[in-house]
Amino acid sequence: MAEYPAMPLWTDAYLADAGHLTTLEHGAYLLLLMTMWRNGGHLDNDDVKLARYCRLTRGQWNRIKPTILEFFHVADEQITQTRLTREYAFVRQRSESAKHSADAKWLKTKKTGYANASKTQSVRNASTPTPINKNKSDCFRDVRGTVCMSSGSDEAAAWLAWFRKQGRQCPNPLNGSFYFKTKLPPALETDNE
Repeated sequence: MAEYPAMPLWTDAYLADAGHLTTLEHGAYLLLLMTMWRNGGHLDNDDVKLARYCRLTRGQWNRIKPTILEFFHVADEQITQTRLTREYAFVRQRSESAKHSADAKWLKTKKTGYANASKTQSVRNASTPTPINKNKSDCFRDVRGTVCMSSGSDEAAAWLAWFRKQGRQCPNPLNGSFYFKTKLPPALETDNE
């Protein structure tokens, strides 16, 4: 993957500069620009490689090469493109600036221990169930310590009976499950342990 996967393309400037190209030449030019972007802003001046980058045969490349290379600067066996080099430097500078800003923000919030979240947002509240006893019931305790049981379990029946005995209304099951602080009601908790 390219270091900077998005290459800016200023369509008005592109069409003003390259509007005279044929469809084949447009394709070759854009493929060279994209390959050059992925390669850090330069390519080797090797006709075999350039033809492959353009998806052309050597004969096709030799015919359009003079037209296409008008857009490039050839130096030290490498080709570059002035606008692409400027855009690449700009994107690199913006990326480094954003990285430094993110690092500074992270260091600043590291002291509080709560990154970008407020204290209430940083409390872990996602239910990650862990089985209590796989053999005897289908209950589990989530990360907050709440016991979850299916509405048809023996534990849920014990809770329903406890609520009736207390003359209280039992909470409705949530998604077919009950959530309580303990596995069994207070009266039964001491009897079974």
